[in-house]
Amino acid sequence: MNAYAFAFAGFMLLGGRAGDLHGRKRMFLVGLGLFTLASLGAGPGAGRWRRPRRWRCWADRRGRRWR
Repeated sequence: MNAYAFAFAGFMLLGGRAGDLHGRKRMFLVGLGLFTLASLGAGPGAGRWRRPRRWRCWADRRGRRWR
């Protein structure tokens, strides 16, 4: 067992209890909304500096190909 497994199990228990108290559908939608917001927030964080130059596009602004 590692810390990830313990954290996962703890949040699983909390999520199950919240589902019992507030309803499964509502908790599912809350989780989906949080996941969507986190994904939208993480997208700009992976800026151009994290991708190699060849992944940005195939040609520069003047239409020349990179080597």
